[in-house]
Amino acid sequence: MTYNMKTIAAVIILLGIIFVGTSMLYTWPVGIIENNCEGPNVVFSEFEQENNTGIYTTEVLEITGANKACSMRWESFHIYLIDSEGLTKYETRGVDIIDNYSGDNQENINWSSQVSNDNGTTFPVHIRNEMNNADEDYNCGIGCPNVDICDNRCLKLSVEDKIMVYGSGSEASGPANEGWVLRIIHEITGYSLTENLVIS
Repeated sequence: MTYNMKTIAAVIILLGIIFVGTSMLYTWPVGIIENNCEGPNVVFSEFEQENNTGIYTTEVLEITGANKACSMRWESFHIYLIDSEGLTKYETRGVDIIDNYSGDNQENINWSSQVSNDNGTTFPVHIRNEMNNADEDYNCGIGCPNVDICDNRCLKLSVEDKIMVYGSGSEASGPANEGWVLRIIHEITGYSLTENLVIS
């Protein structure tokens, strides 16, 4: 085989590998998720403020439409706090604002304590996770590349979870005000769970 033929054969093999690899990236796992994941339908209670505390609370009342291909972990939800003019004032992942983590990971406990002790100045949105999902577990990082990073990521959106938005009051110094909107986006589907969840 001549040098030119070897070069051509190597280029063809390389192109084949690139083609197969690219095809796999577009069809797996993305294609599986797109074909099997349905955006969850979540019913929230209206926001309530207790005794002029400045803390507005909503609770998850019902969840339907989610299937096993569709992650319900709080890490898969992005939280946006939007003012009355439509400007995003705060954005984070749900897993980063859990204020009652009580698993075995000290780093996660410390972070959750910071969220819990904050009056809304740093974390204007808090999530109180109630551990009501059958396969929800603080220590589900088994199989995760780094258990220390991943073990808190099996905290899932479930019925009775509460979301607190901090405005101004006796127990809060957050930015939120009446007319502001809480938007929760499911990152896999891009589906908004809370189109009309308005602080009032």
